Amino acid sequence: MTNLYALGRTLLGISSAFFGLQYLHYGRFVGGLPPVPPWTPGGKLAAWIPAHLFWVYFTGIGFIASSLAILTQIGARLAATMLGVMFLLWVLVLHAPRVAASLHNGDE
Repeated sequence: MTNLYALGRTLLGISSAFFGLQYLHYGRFVGGLPPVPPWTPGGKLAAWIPAHLFWVYFTGIGFIASSLAILTQIGARLAATMLGVMFLLWVLVLHAPRVAASLHNGDE
């Protein structure tokens, strides 16, 4: 069972690092790349997120920092908790407008 925990920790750390590198490389939120939804209102996500570039780089650095902490097991529990909080906040910020826009749609 210990090997399974180590494998899961390694895979979470590697995937988080790649998400962070993608955010830093593109310099924008890419629809469909976690935690950003594939659909954006009007197709322009930057228009409704204040200080868009700051949040892109903040998210990328957050992913990379948490992945390093998880992989090195230095503050891994706190890093995993903060990664979960970041996902929760981005889900609330980025997905809530989509849910609110389609709340009264009879087709879905």
